Amino acid sequence: MSTGYERAFAPQGFADKSGDVAEQTADLLAQIDECLEMAATNKSKIVTGNV
Repeated sequence: MSTGYERAFAPQGFADKSGDVAEQTADLLAQIDECLEMAATNKSKIVTGNV
């Protein structure tokens, strides 16, 4: 059964491969924060995740 949350976390295209690993990680985590905010939640509610 779909809850609709998976749509909030669907990839938005190809990853930006510019910058070093630290910059890429910071960018990805910021994108995750934005998606969680749109879903009215935050990282404290995540039990497990893979990046």
